[in-house]
Amino acid sequence: MKKVKPVSLKRIGTPHGKPVVADDVVAEALSAAGGRVSEAARKLGYSRSSLYERIAASESLKRAVELAREELVDEAEAGLRALIRAGDPQAVIFALRTIGKKRGYVINEAPAVTVNTNTVVNTGFGEDPERQAKLLAARDRLRASAAAETVGKN
Repeated sequence: MKKVKPVSLKRIGTPHGKPVVADDVVAEALSAAGGRVSEAARKLGYSRSSLYERIAASESLKRAVELAREELVDEAEAGLRALIRAGDPQAVIFALRTIGKKRGYVINEAPAVTVNTNTVVNTGFGEDPERQAKLLAARDRLRASAAAETVGKN
């Protein structure tokens, strides 16, 4: 676990006899902890739940957490970029599958479907002979398709 230097506690006010840490100091602690609220709470002498409540009540602290986490994503992207430049094939594939989706780099894998062709499905259409004929034709096509795939795999 990365050690973070203790934050200077610039305290203001004392409601209910308990010192309150200024928002800018809390934001600094959140940034130093990379957006990890538990770690920042420890450094500030807060309970984790108290700090979460404090963050929920302050737009500036919500933004501080968001910024700290965005910095982490920026670091991860920089690491990915370094791996890609070094020719790491897994990094290249990962980037194309995620970031490259917009350019059409997707894997078109047909979903695995298992069809039990002996199952009778109650369609709720009653005794409509035309509908029954269509359903039987569809069942027969499914059976033929499943048989062809089985033969093709052997």
